[in-house]
Amino acid sequence: MNFAKGSFEKEGKLTTYEYQVIQEHCFIGTELFKDDPACQRVVAALHSHHERYDGTGYPTQLKANEIPVFAQALGIVECYLAMTTFRSYREPLTVEEACEQIRLMAGTVYDERVVCAFSRSIQMPLPVTVSNVPPMVG
Repeated sequence: MNFAKGSFEKEGKLTTYEYQVIQEHCFIGTELFKDDPACQRVVAALHSHHERYDGTGYPTQLKANEIPVFAQALGIVECYLAMTTFRSYREPLTVEEACEQIRLMAGTVYDERVVCAFSRSIQMPLPVTVSNVPPMVG
């Protein structure tokens, strides 16, 4: 696997070893912030963002309410970005297609309430003007 190219750029199915390496990113992220008491919610989210509501996720097979809400939110965002970004093995999904896929994961991968919150937020219209923001430089 060419890690410089990015682990998700490989064509074809990951080997067992490659999948284990991918799973390590949950631990690598927690190492960055583990010593900062102010970041403990971030550490828990980074560690658990691939847990599944039905208990079949990784790294510790947490289930339902054992999974921090912040971790589920991070997992949904990562999933959405993965689906809507070009990969060497497929074209990106549209926003509508990605949202529908995430809606289908409600109750198995993610808590239904977190999926509803994500759906509301992704469809939120942006303000036409923003006040009190300095103009961009450059």
